Amino acid sequence: MTASELNILKILWQKNSVMTVKEISSKSKFEITYTYMLCKSLEKKDYIGFFTHSSCKITAKGKYMVAGELNDDKEDKDGLDIQKIEY
Repeated sequence: MTASELNILKILWQKNSVMTVKEISSKSKFEITYTYMLCKSLEKKDYIGFFTHSSCKITAKGKYMVAGELNDDKEDKDGLDIQKIEY
């Protein structure tokens, strides 16, 4: 998953309802064609679902992915690096 795709997922997760590609584009500051391409890529991975040609919503799988990423970010901010811990 790219950082741009994750950004799109986070926007949809925060809204938690149907959004148009234009709304997502505005919030993400990406061009609308690039946003549409990212959304189609996320749809292929089953992270979002399209209702019409230009409106979509995050799926349960997408929510799970964002929640996992947010937990990873929290751990990183706490300074936990499991690879550096010696047993």
